[in-house]
Amino acid sequence: MMTHKVYSYSSLARPLDPKFRTNLAVIILAPLGGIAVAIYLYLTNIMGIGDTVLLAIEAMFVAFLAWALGRELDPDINQSAFVAMALALVAVALGYNTSILNIAAVLFAVRIVNRTVGNPLKLVDLIMMGLFAAGLAILGAPWWTCFLIAAALTIDTVFDQTQGNNLMAAGVAFIAGLYAMAMNGAPHPENAVLIERGWLVAATVVGGLFLLMIFTTPEPHSCCDVRLEEKLQKRRIQAGMALALAGAIASLFGGPPQLFATLPVWAALAGVIEGRAMPKRKI
Repeated sequence: MMTHKVYSYSSLARPLDPKFRTNLAVIILAPLGGIAVAIYLYLTNIMGIGDTVLLAIEAMFVAFLAWALGRELDPDINQSAFVAMALALVAVALGYNTSILNIAAVLFAVRIVNRTVGNPLKLVDLIMMGLFAAGLAILGAPWWTCFLIAAALTIDTVFDQTQGNNLMAAGVAFIAGLYAMAMNGAPHPENAVLIERGWLVAATVVGGLFLLMIFTTPEPHSCCDVRLEEKLQKRRIQAGMALALAGAIASLFGGPPQLFATLPVWAALAGVIEGRAMPKRKI
């Protein structure tokens, strides 16, 4: 049983314990990857040192969040998360304007449903998710990020009907989503037509294969953080995967800018596909 003090206050926070090799690896690789991407872009573009430093920090966070989302989507296969991290770094290195807010929203939504920590959401979690959704809308994040949080809170209540308080936070997130639609733009199917055919084909392939991954998800062997004898639930993992896929698909209705902003999420989906295809091995 893990007894980190943060679990007394939150069921969403997952501190990185460097005693585990995968955690130690990401602690090392995410900053190194961010620095490598920033140096590459500095050497190949006209960029000041200040912009380079900011880009390194952004790339580091994008890499870490992609890794964390990969771990949530495929908790039994470590390499899925590292493939996701690598692909996310490639997206940043190629100059795509990725969004930390988009992948953070997907990560929290999936973690709410997965209940990876093991405990039901605490009052602090509900307050933070309501504030987070409001912040997403105010900061200009797309409408679907807020609705994804609302959906996750509702699904968690369906799975555990003792969590009725979730619905109050879900209501706040839903209202934030409506505000985001009014202020930042509602979904328009014609925006997807503006996306180049190659990207649409890639999204269709990744989305279709990931949907197959959802239906073929085996019973998980990984356990929750606070009770190592309690395994994660298959239906929760599948629901979390479905939410991630829904967020990725929703990004298409924002046209090329939103697709590119959500590339780290697509990277996590691709990481799961690639990880499932690889032989399982320890990292």
